[in-house]
Amino acid sequence: AYTSNKDDVVYKDKLETEINNLKYLKDNLDLTAEFISEIEEIIANAENVLNDTSTTQNKVDNMVCLLKNTADKCNYAYYEINTTEDYMFLQELSGTDPYTTSKIVLNADLDFSSYPAVLPLFTDKTFKGEFDGKGHTISNMNINYYTGGGLFGNADNAVIKNVKLKNCTFNSALNTGTIAGNITNSTISDCTVTGATVTNVHGYAGGIAGFGEGVVISNCNVKDSNIKSSNETASGVIGSCSESDINNCNVSNTEILGYMSANLYTAQGAYHCSYDNVTVKSLYKVIIDSDKALYNDSFSYNRYAFMVFEDDKFTIQPYLGEISGVSS
Repeated sequence: AYTSNKDDVVYKDKLETEINNLKYLKDNLDLTAEFISEIEEIIANAENVLNDTSTTQNKVDNMVCLLKNTADKCNYAYYEINTTEDYMFLQELSGTDPYTTSKIVLNADLDFSSYPAVLPLFTDKTFKGEFDGKGHTISNMNINYYTGGGLFGNADNAVIKNVKLKNCTFNSALNTGTIAGNITNSTISDCTVTGATVTNVHGYAGGIAGFGEGVVISNCNVKDSNIKSSNETASGVIGSCSESDINNCNVSNTEILGYMSANLYTAQGAYHCSYDNVTVKSLYKVIIDSDKALYNDSFSYNRYAFMVFEDDKFTIQPYLGEISGVSS
């Protein structure tokens, strides 16, 4: 903060310049709705100071500082991914606070076949912004991370949409998904996962997300994939969730293998979802939806419930012997 001039003259040229600069950034950058609302409130307060004939130089200078700081935040508020190198750079940046609320846009298909392994975005920090894949495909990505596997390690109050994942592998010691390992109070929509392998040692595994709370997952597809949890629950859409809404999703040509339980979509229930040629195996129980759980009481302890979902019906039969990676 600065003190007023001794002659009591208040200079507002810098204030007007910074207001116009922030207006330009707001109108020309693809920012999140939440950040735009924040900017508009700051601009309105700045214009009140600008038009106040009784204001002081101290108030003007303080507002100039706030406008500059907000303009600096705009530099972090929008990130474009055009190449695999852009993704790798963002992965490094995602450990810093300014990028947690960014709007991230995928502008091209990405092929990670030349990378032996990559890390998820936002593992140490939590993503709270918006990701728009714009219908592009990320392929041949191999993510191996101990605390949570997925394109995003952790997300909260986030929007993730319009991305395709093809022939990707996700492996983690804890909750593992394809789009996100752990996600709360967020939405995932219009995503397609093809040819994925999802595995973990502990925690939940899902075709879209590992664990979620207060999540809406809609219009997502999982096909030609393998989903396995060696210690907990595996599901076609989200491994485990609460207070969430799973709707209009499809699981096809996929095998789901869970230790404690295995679910076609999720344990909580799903609405207007569909399946085709899905195999669900579990040591203890298989859940079709929240109202239909089939327990493995009729089989011996080392035999798995084995269900095949096909042509709008399912059949159940014993599955004998060990399943690789899952101890009985």
